[in-house]
Amino acid sequence: MSVVGPRPERPELDSDIETGVVDWQKRWFVKPGLTGLAQVNDVTGAEPGKKLRYDLQYVKEQSFTLDVKLVIRQVWKVCIDVAETIQS
Repeated sequence: MSVVGPRPERPELDSDIETGVVDWQKRWFVKPGLTGLAQVNDVTGAEPGKKLRYDLQYVKEQSFTLDVKLVIRQVWKVCIDVAETIQS
């Protein structure tokens, strides 16, 4: 597993999505990651078509620079969520 890449789905969801979404296996061309384009854009497996678009975009555009940007966005997102939780 990598830090950045298409985040793997739970096995029970992955098999359901795989049968219903064309090109789902193309996400497997790179190592799965802890965060990725879908995660920083709040897209989950509940929206498989949208998640697949983000995952395939990452597969096509992957680079060290993109990985750094995604890690920074994820850390920023977590900090904002923590700050909002503390304030409420």
